[in-house]
Amino acid sequence: MPHWRRNAAWSSPAASRPTDAGSSTFTGQLQRASRKRSINRSASHGYKFDCDKQQDPSWAQYLNVLYPSEEQRQLIENRKLMDLLKQKGDKLESTRDVHHWAYFKNQIDRKNFRDTIQILGYRIESEKENTNSDLCYGICIVKWQEMTPKAVDDAVIQLFRASRSAHGEYGGWECQLIVDAKPTNRKSWWKLW
Repeated sequence: MPHWRRNAAWSSPAASRPTDAGSSTFTGQLQRASRKRSINRSASHGYKFDCDKQQDPSWAQYLNVLYPSEEQRQLIENRKLMDLLKQKGDKLESTRDVHHWAYFKNQIDRKNFRDTIQILGYRIESEKENTNSDLCYGICIVKWQEMTPKAVDDAVIQLFRASRSAHGEYGGWECQLIVDAKPTNRKSWWKLW
């Protein structure tokens, strides 16, 4: 499978899309597009590559094909936080309380979210109001859960969707750093966002 990296010479990133013939077409826009370059070559496994350029001033190829969806961005942020926990010595083997946040425009939306997540086994840690924000009704919820990538991703996507259904925004998660199967000082919490 081809690996594509964004090059500084590109003003919009390259995109790959499968074609009817089973090949992939890479497209992008050069900053200094003085000539058209097309490369055809055979590669292993019977693939044929065709490289070309095209103008895309609205960045549609990037925004609609390459840029991650909001759910995919949540999963990317999960990896970042889990990698940070590993760097600090947490093996992510211990089950623990994971705190999640969500924010809403009004108390009714927050209540609808609260009712939904309590059925899923979450506990309410706190509810707060912040008048300096459009989404001024926050809620912190907690659940004892595994720290496997799948368990964290499943929980985050479930809460992301539940908060959206209640007209709110998911605000991220945090958990306690556990090194050598012992919780560290209560101050050693890692928060996403």
